[in-house]
Amino acid sequence: MSAHDADEDRMRLDPATGLLHGPAGTTALTAKEQHLLTALLHGRGQVVARHDLLQALWDVTRGGASRTLDVHIATLRTKLHATGGPRIETVRGTGYRLLPPGPDTAATPNR
Repeated sequence: MSAHDADEDRMRLDPATGLLHGPAGTTALTAKEQHLLTALLHGRGQVVARHDLLQALWDVTRGGASRTLDVHIATLRTKLHATGGPRIETVRGTGYRLLPPGPDTAATPNR
């Protein structure tokens, strides 16, 4: 499988190795982190609902895996920050949205 380009060539995910290459470095993603990032990328800046992510990644229709999603989001935020990739914004009560890296990214990786 070929590498997936994301965020206008600033970031590249190689699904075969799970490596995420960004302008500030490279990090390994777990399979769930890859699926989570892909779901957010497909949203293209739009809010992706929590329940949609839970359904897509854990086949859960209720909040049973809600904390698991929170932990995966936090871990993915840290890894994206380390590679200089996009930010994950929490839209309270709704879900998450992927935003381009900003000047505040270095100061607040868990926004």
